Amino acid sequence: MTTPAATSASPGDPGDVVRLVAVRDTALSVDEVLAALDHPAAGGVDLFIGRVRDHDGGQEVGALEYSAHPSALDALHEVCAEVAAEFPIEALAVVHRTGALEVGDLAVVLGTAAAHRGIAFDATRALIDRLKARVPIWKHQRYADGSDSWVGTPDPPSGTARVPRGGRVAAYAPHVEILLWLVPPAVVTVVAMVWVAWLGRERATPDRHEQVRRIGSALEQPPRAGYAVPPTRRDRSTGVAVRRPGAD
Repeated sequence: MTTPAATSASPGDPGDVVRLVAVRDTALSVDEVLAALDHPAAGGVDLFIGRVRDHDGGQEVGALEYSAHPSALDALHEVCAEVAAEFPIEALAVVHRTGALEVGDLAVVLGTAAAHRGIAFDATRALIDRLKARVPIWKHQRYADGSDSWVGTPDPPSGTARVPRGGRVAAYAPHVEILLWLVPPAVVTVVAMVWVAWLGRERATPDRHEQVRRIGSALEQPPRAGYAVPPTRRDRSTGVAVRRPGAD
């Protein structure tokens, strides 16, 4: 996975809202971003700093590495232009780190400047949220127990496998994860149904054998007197054919 390293328009031009856009593999500077956001009409400057924390999902994080797709810088430019057009801000700047980072290192520094703080708050929130959702920069986390996981990518880089926390395969598409959650209950249900059917069969078998035995015994017995002789008349009240005694 290549790491694009580039910087957009240089800071200091008040007529250019998007002052600084960069993806680089060197340490980030908060002062650099603040300087890029300087504008005489800005009454509020909102800065967001993303750092490497020492935990994630209950696991202790030892280190991580950011990898950027070659199109990451272009995508970041698109997000910045979109936010600059949507919010009435005076300046915007963003720098994202790639490469190996330790706990406490800066991963992203970005911010906006506007006439009022509310506008700057909203614009900065939109900028970081859209960056996370749309810019192809992926995080490979390594945990203290030796496991690791990829975050933010549908597929790991070529030649590597996604090994999430606990050593289980994860990060599937949402519909695939739903199916995986449904598989164990479905298997248990099928097994239970088969077991109940087998148990019912075992209990019903003696009853069927008894019925067959009784039918066979009845067939072996001689017919009772008058039972097998065809009737000679019908009862007028019921219409049932009966045999008169002594008819034969």
